[in-house]
Parts: sequence; structure tokens; C-alpha cells
Amino acid sequence: MDLDILMGHARPSAKGNYSFSTASIVRIYREQIYPKLAINGWNLKQKAVKVESLAEKVEKLSKALTSLELENNSYKTRIDNMQTQLGTLVDKTEKQGKVIDSVKESFRELALANEKMHREYDLLQIWISGHENDELVREYKEMIEKFRMNWDE
Repeated sequence: MDLDILMGHARPSAKGNYSFSTASIVRIYREQIYPKLAINGWNLKQKAVKVESLAEKVEKLSKALTSLELENNSYKTRIDNMQTQLGTLVDKTEKQGKVIDSVKESFRELALANEKMHREYDLLQIWISGHENDELVREYKEMIEKFRMNWDE
């Protein structure tokens, strides 16, 4: 008989009698309705626990995303600074390249002038060797010696 009540079946004697007392309503509630509500309540409690767990996970994910955004902003700032420094270094390198080209050109000009000066010096030595007794040659030799002394200083 208790099994019938648990299964939701009414007592055979109650089938013909439709008048219920407060005690019978309380008994039916306790025996038939409350267990169903309790099971549903338990299911709802389990679902609520699952929802709370999901809410915690979403909160953690939100915090992780916020942290990641801050870190990305930090990296973006560092990259922007590096790009600025790189631009400055490129400008300096271009300026140094121009200076180096200018210095190379100056060295070429000096080398050509030096080569020309050596040729003139050699020609002068040849001419001097042919005219060693001339007064003008002696003056040139003295000038060359003075030039060498000034050059060595």
C-alpha cells in the first residue's frame, strides 16, 4: 500500500470519496507531492551549482582576458618605442652613410692629389739632378727640405 502511494496511486478506499480533510491534504503533500518537489529541488540545486561553477569560470576567463589585454598593451607600447628607436637609428645610419661617402670622396681626392704631388716631386728631382750647380736648384732643394721638415711635424 505504501508502494502505491509512492507510485502516485491513490488508496482504493479514497477513490470513491472526494472529500478530503486538512490532515489528508498534508499527508498527500508529504507522501506524494513533496518528494517530487524535493527531487525537482535537488535537480534545480544541482543546476544552480553548475551555473555558479560556470559563472566562476567565466569570471576567471574575464580576469585572464583583462590581464592579457594589459600585457598586450604593454607589448604594444614596447613595440612602438622600439619602432621609434629603430626609425631614429635608421636616420642616424643614413646620415653616417652620407658622411662616410663624403669622407671616402675626400680620401680619393687626397690620394689623387698625393699621387700628382709625387709625380711632380719625381719630375722635380729629375730636373734637379740635371741642374745641380744652378742657384735656382739650390733654392728649390732648400724649399723641399723645409717642406719635409714641416710635413714631419
